[in-house]
Amino acid sequence: MNARQWLWGTLLLGITLGADPARADVIAYYRFEEGQPNVPASGMGTILDSSGHNLNGTPVNGPVYRTDVPANPVPLTGAPNNLSLQFDGTSQRVTIPDNPLFQLTHSLTLEAYIKPTADTAFKGQIIFRGDDRIGLDPYYLATQPGRQVEFFIQDAQQNGAFVTATLPTLNQWHHVAGTLDDATGRLSIYVDGVLQNSTITSVRPLDALDPSQNPGLGIGNVESATYSQYFPGLIDEVRISDTALQPSQFLNAVPEPSSIILMITGSLGAIAYRWRRSSHRAT
Repeated sequence: MNARQWLWGTLLLGITLGADPARADVIAYYRFEEGQPNVPASGMGTILDSSGHNLNGTPVNGPVYRTDVPANPVPLTGAPNNLSLQFDGTSQRVTIPDNPLFQLTHSLTLEAYIKPTADTAFKGQIIFRGDDRIGLDPYYLATQPGRQVEFFIQDAQQNGAFVTATLPTLNQWHHVAGTLDDATGRLSIYVDGVLQNSTITSVRPLDALDPSQNPGLGIGNVESATYSQYFPGLIDEVRISDTALQPSQFLNAVPEPSSIILMITGSLGAIAYRWRRSSHRAT
């Protein structure tokens, strides 16, 4: 390998390990990297969606940016992770306007890192989609009393299905994920990348919400202040996907070294091939 090939390989290695890829199956991805440490989040649309869909959120009542993070960099992508968002459990949340992209009526994955600082008396919403109507909530991932975490879906006839798991500890970071596989009907919940519970269901999340009932997505509570389901603690790396991801695809997954080497080797070979062809044409 000559100097030119080595340089291209080095650049490619940096891109491969440090990228935050915009996967086709990612609907929204909230990283909370846009603020300053120990400063409350504020301003309309300032909670940025890094998926490329511009589904930005607005902080309510000043959840605070913290340097307390679960991992830096993000294990799956290698992206720098410097900040999380802390919620007081009584009034703070992030609200995102509803969008057709959130109408996930087949497969889906909700995932986030959470660090609950207290047990919840009822629910503590991590990710929620719905409106102010009672009993018509397409999907949510939430904590429950007793260090429980719940993944829930509901259809237009108010049929619901859910799975729960126990968080090992409070005041420590855990990655939680809920998946629905449309092909099999399997509803699953994972803690730290390990399957905790699953069930088979025919329920699929309802699609359109009522535009007159404050429809949207909520992080740290439901989508509006109408109901009090506030999460107490820190949340980071909230991602919504329109497929049932495998644990190896979760944000807390560390890519196998062999996979990285294969990607780099294959890409280097393609670069060297294109370089040889261009050099041959030049002569």
